[in-house]
Amino acid sequence: MNKTLKVELSNKEEILIAKELYRIRAKWLKDKGIEQWRRSEQIHSVEYLMTQQELNQFYVCKFNGVIIGAFSLQKEDIFWKDKENSLYLHAFVSSVNYSGYGRFMIDEMKKICKHKNKKYLRLDCRADNEKLNEFYKNNGFYLVEQRVYSHGVVANLRELKIV
Repeated sequence: MNKTLKVELSNKEEILIAKELYRIRAKWLKDKGIEQWRRSEQIHSVEYLMTQQELNQFYVCKFNGVIIGAFSLQKEDIFWKDKENSLYLHAFVSSVNYSGYGRFMIDEMKKICKHKNKKYLRLDCRADNEKLNEFYKNNGFYLVEQRVYSHGVVANLRELKIV
């Protein structure tokens, strides 16, 4: 069987499937005692995902036609002070049933950034999530600075230079 793996802009019909990925991953994180998406229902609501989809900023990763990951690449971000020519990664999720595809999705994000002539791919994530920060570091994201969210959580701002 020829296996296919691809990232593409989502369509409206895929939003509920993606929403389920977030729900399952949030439960998995909670069960493991990992503080990550404390406000997951707000952050990953169907309305939020639909808005991102309508703005052509929401992508899904498919393996043999099955959605195994999703993310949003946004044009702006409130946590970054400068307005550098960048895309901002949000709502990055992978299925708990498929592991090892995060690097592939980041490689696809880099291609999207390059196609859109962006200088950086940027993100923010919890500073206390060591495993997640190690993942981003191992995939080329450098720590730029730390910020404190309004609810007191310290975040790492990371960026990857697109070449």
